[in-house]
Amino acid sequence: MIRTSLIETTSTVAPEMTTELSRPGGGRLLALDGLRAYAVLGVIWVHLASFFYTDLAPKIVFQALSFLGIGVDLFFVISGFCMFHMYAGRQRQFSVPQFWQFIKSRIARIVPMYWLVVLATALNCWLLFDFFPWKETIVNAFFLNTLPIDLQAPWLIFHFWSLSTEWQFYLLLPPFVWLCTRIGVLRALGLSVVISIMLSLVTAFSSPELHEVMKPQVLLRFVQFAAGIFVAHCYQMRLSLPAWMIGNRAVLLGFALAFIGRCMAFRGLPVAESLKTILDALSYAVIGLGFGLVVRSVVQNQSFFSRIFAHPWLGYLGKISYSMYLWHWLICSTLAPPMRAITGLSIWGLLVTFVLVCLLTIAISHLSYHWVEARYFKKRI
Repeated sequence: MIRTSLIETTSTVAPEMTTELSRPGGGRLLALDGLRAYAVLGVIWVHLASFFYTDLAPKIVFQALSFLGIGVDLFFVISGFCMFHMYAGRQRQFSVPQFWQFIKSRIARIVPMYWLVVLATALNCWLLFDFFPWKETIVNAFFLNTLPIDLQAPWLIFHFWSLSTEWQFYLLLPPFVWLCTRIGVLRALGLSVVISIMLSLVTAFSSPELHEVMKPQVLLRFVQFAAGIFVAHCYQMRLSLPAWMIGNRAVLLGFALAFIGRCMAFRGLPVAESLKTILDALSYAVIGLGFGLVVRSVVQNQSFFSRIFAHPWLGYLGKISYSMYLWHWLICSTLAPPMRAITGLSIWGLLVTFVLVCLLTIAISHLSYHWVEARYFKKRI
């Protein structure tokens, strides 16, 4: 009965896919693309600000102002939603052929663009510092960059770590969906979230060094993917929520929770050390809960925010957001130093540099999307 229920609710496309939140002629949710645009622009902002904050203000000030910078967490929630919605609709029971088909599909989607940027980053390092970072290139190429490996040029994996976390989730998703067919989606989610939070608490208290190593691993980050999976389950089941959890209020509440989760990770909070550790260990769960509420609201309900995120301009940025995420660090690290020398250490200099970095990132991402990424989607048609 459990298996039948899961299959019946995931084997069809939910009717909301054909509302005005979707692109004409397609099943793409425009509001999700808008959220992707918000996430990637936030990542660009916080990474670019890292070139300025030590001179303009204390680091914690920029962290407090960099709420947009938790875009990676939002990406994980969106990924949980999309991957579960896509994979659970095809998975009747776990099998090795189905598993490899899913992995090959993810390789075709993720790897070509990723390898191109990894190679470009390595070549840039070679040109600037007269050495080719073979070890870093291999570590990045095979998604080993969340492991505690001693590297000569660690800045080359500055943002690539999240792709490793994403791949860990892809490997975990098929057996997780199989578990859902055995004990039900909600039980599987509850069990997984409890394990993830307990592991975060145990590592945080037993070994801070181990906890730092574990932070980018999917075992600790699964709470954020789980938030997206829960939203996808509600979306497929047409589950209703109380009035205060839908519409504009839900979006504002979700962003507020995400910001609270961000603040919980600040080690500079004026509280006892043990409480800092607990708050830090629970921060991913709170951020995931907040962004899960945002995703659920803009996808399933018409509101002021859903219409904003469904705007075609944001939709296009969301469409090319993967390329933007990959390219932005190379562009930031290239433009930020000379722009600091030209504009001086000022907020206005940071803002001008942000605009220039965004424009160049969008231009390059537009080209790379059509030359590289679009090939994957053409093959699928």
